Amino acid sequence: MNKSHYEWKSAISSSIKDFIDEKHLAGYRFRCQERWMKQFDKYCYEKNISIEQLNRNLLEQFCSKNKNESRMTYEGRLCLMRQFARYLLKHGYKIEIPITPKKRFSYPIRIPYIYTASELKEIFVQIDN
Repeated sequence: MNKSHYEWKSAISSSIKDFIDEKHLAGYRFRCQERWMKQFDKYCYEKNISIEQLNRNLLEQFCSKNKNESRMTYEGRLCLMRQFARYLLKHGYKIEIPITPKKRFSYPIRIPYIYTASELKEIFVQIDN
């Protein structure tokens, strides 16, 4: 498998890489999340954000929902930023953890149709013919 090499550029890249390494050591594959962390590194680099400037608003701003993505993707990215904020707290940085949305993503509830006895009888009559 040919992996493209990413050049970490932001002022917080070492913390991001350590966070990713910790997840890999814990046994997580972390592929999609690693891609999001690379996007976050690029975001921090473009906005010239240092680790001291990181705050809940910046993390939530990075996570803001794009018009072409599902709510589940947005919530996954927000969950990742919440984990990263907890990681930074654990390592002595002062940062607020982003707020979880009130309405969580859930798949639509499907209500099964239950046939009546007469409908089942009609189905079997049609099958037998």
